[in-house]
Amino acid sequence: GTLGLGELITRVFIAPPAVYPRREEYALVLEHPMRGFALAPNAKVQYHRGGNAYSVSINARGFRGGSFDEARNARIRVLTLGDSFTFGLGVDSSDTWPAQVEAMLRTEFGSAVHVVNAGVPAYSPRQMRQLTEELMPELRPSVVLFGMNSETYWRVNGPYLLRGGQLVSSDISPHVSVGRRGLYYSRDTDRPMLSRVDLWLNRNFELGAQLLEATHRVY
Repeated sequence: GTLGLGELITRVFIAPPAVYPRREEYALVLEHPMRGFALAPNAKVQYHRGGNAYSVSINARGFRGGSFDEARNARIRVLTLGDSFTFGLGVDSSDTWPAQVEAMLRTEFGSAVHVVNAGVPAYSPRQMRQLTEELMPELRPSVVLFGMNSETYWRVNGPYLLRGGQLVSSDISPHVSVGRRGLYYSRDTDRPMLSRVDLWLNRNFELGAQLLEATHRVY
């Protein structure tokens, strides 16, 4: 009937209001049993942001940059860890600060130096520590350096979680749901019942979700 036609038109022409935005870097992450999520080994992605293009290549060990085996066999091994600041989100590999450190050290020590960029976007200090403990016996680094955005220290108590292939902060995780269009997020975080109704509508009755959203805008 009319309701079914309205639902069909809504699904074809209008995106559900609660669809959670998907960031480009989510294509690089997968689940990890200890750290929650990690970079996907051998992933290669070309990004376009702000009119600029840059490429990201993840090595077989799951880190940005060159061969991990080469680093393990180098005479001077430097391990760098952190979040997107260390990973170098938005720049090519050669422009990350770990790559710049390696270039400076090689002017004095030559190819004996290898710097491993083990930065992972959205990591908390706890995940960085877990990754450090994992890599220390494997790499046996001469030096360990950490670099992170101090404004993101809140991730210690509210780390990002992988839900439906996307990263969401743990404080909003109870208000997200996986559906046919990806991840849905309800903004009614202070009203749990309405949040559940909102998510159900976005998954199953998109016309109803649009009407609820219109009600929010009016009231």
